[in-house]
Amino acid sequence: MAAPAKRPSNPGEWCSAINCTNNRSKNPWMSFFRFLKDPERCKKRVINVRRDDLHSKPIEKLCKNNVLCADHFEMSQFMNPALRNKLLRCAVSNLFDIPNKPPLATPRRPPP
Repeated sequence: MAAPAKRPSNPGEWCSAINCTNNRSKNPWMSFFRFLKDPERCKKRVINVRRDDLHSKPIEKLCKNNVLCADHFEMSQFMNPALRNKLLRCAVSNLFDIPNKPPLATPRRPPP
């Protein structure tokens, strides 16, 4: 039985998005984009990723250790959509495979 794949020690090598397994060693052709140093834009990216553990981290740490792969940006967000290697300055990550939270279970009213 093969040993489970071990993640590289550098967290920036893996995409920070939920349910995304892209990494630089498995996908050397794929572009990865660091979280932004601008506090407002960085906060937007953290909100879009929907990872609760990132909300408490300082921006300096987010920018250094977290990346998103090109799969999480629409083609219109790239300067050169064919290469997908450079984002527009106003690019927003919005393509994520996040299951919707289940609806709250509310008790049914008894019949009259």
